[in-house]
Amino acid sequence: MHGFSLMELLVVMVIVGLLSSILLQALSQVYRLEERFTTQLQGGQRGVMQEDWLRQVLQSLVPASATSSERLQGSDSRLQAVTLAPLTRAPGAATAVTLELASSGRGGNLVLGYKDDAGTFALMDAGREASFVYVDEAGMEHGQWPPLSGAHPPLPSAVMLRSVRPEGVQLQVVVPRITLPPQVLMPLDLAGKQ
Repeated sequence: MHGFSLMELLVVMVIVGLLSSILLQALSQVYRLEERFTTQLQGGQRGVMQEDWLRQVLQSLVPASATSSERLQGSDSRLQAVTLAPLTRAPGAATAVTLELASSGRGGNLVLGYKDDAGTFALMDAGREASFVYVDEAGMEHGQWPPLSGAHPPLPSAVMLRSVRPEGVQLQVVVPRITLPPQVLMPLDLAGKQ
């Protein structure tokens, strides 16, 4: 007799069915992990991009004229200054910007808002607790700029954004000021007159 008996065919079909079931579950798990990984990766890349935008704005701060209302004024929750790297237009034009920490209304988190004459938008999630810190030439940290005591230059040596994320991670974005050529460091007003 040639061929397979009915019993042999049933055993083979049960084994193939079990193997197919196991493989489909594993494949489904791989797809779910891939989707979760992609979501986390996109969120991480978005966070890095937002921090880079903040660095660009802060690294390009320039001193405004001493009588200008646009000179750097900073508190622990708000920073007003003039930058050469605004987010809403091409870099190079002196633009007054405001960075402000405000409640998002979602779980007590703070949002870092960006505002210039072209618009306002939420730049990044700053976590549960966040504040700006200004570092002078001696390395001392201040909660406002210019500090109340002593003579200080129009711009701090560095600006930091310290925040506590919902996961409990403390994020510290430190932005040292870039040394610009002397012709750029002359006091500017928004019209570009020196």
